[in-house]
Amino acid sequence: MTYDDKVWLKQYDRGVPPTLSYPRIPLYGFLEHSAETYPKSTAISYLGREIDYAELDTLVNRAANAFAQLGVQKGDRVALFLANTPQFVISLYGVLKIGAVAVAINPLYTADEVLFELNDAGVKTVIVMSRFYPLIRGIREKTVLENVIVTNVKAYFPWLKRLLFTLLKEKEDRVKVAEGDHLLEALMAKSSPSRPDLRVAPEEIALL
Repeated sequence: MTYDDKVWLKQYDRGVPPTLSYPRIPLYGFLEHSAETYPKSTAISYLGREIDYAELDTLVNRAANAFAQLGVQKGDRVALFLANTPQFVISLYGVLKIGAVAVAINPLYTADEVLFELNDAGVKTVIVMSRFYPLIRGIREKTVLENVIVTNVKAYFPWLKRLLFTLLKEKEDRVKVAEGDHLLEALMAKSSPSRPDLRVAPEEIALL
């Protein structure tokens, strides 16, 4: 295939080469670079809650260290059974920072579909939105899960929206976490905000 055959290249901005090269760093390295270069720039805007890159990287460090304290090791599969929330971003990069492998699960999946995903990937740890927690409880005995970490959709709401949600709309999202399971935010509150002291090679598996 010649340059003329690759018609999409003609749409590239001036100065953009036909072949791009990327630095040999793990995915989370891009987040750390942004936190150092643009610490006060907005990384996440969520229903009025703004999280800048510096804060996001600190939250990710806390999540990574919390996962490690639970025994999650390099190469372990960690499922993200989460909606489109800051917790997904925080958990994803937290998993990557300790060299574990993130397994994203569609929140619309049925119990049988979730069970297949967990077992097919050999998932030992799942981070789950509280609304989906009963589903995980229902299939847990058929899995090799060792850690179940629960988070509520309202955790990163602005304070007023969080209050109104709690009073008026929570219902399915309000669950009692069983003994032995964990709350994500409680784990993070007790963990270190420092970068995990772990080397992750760029060619290691990041995502399934």
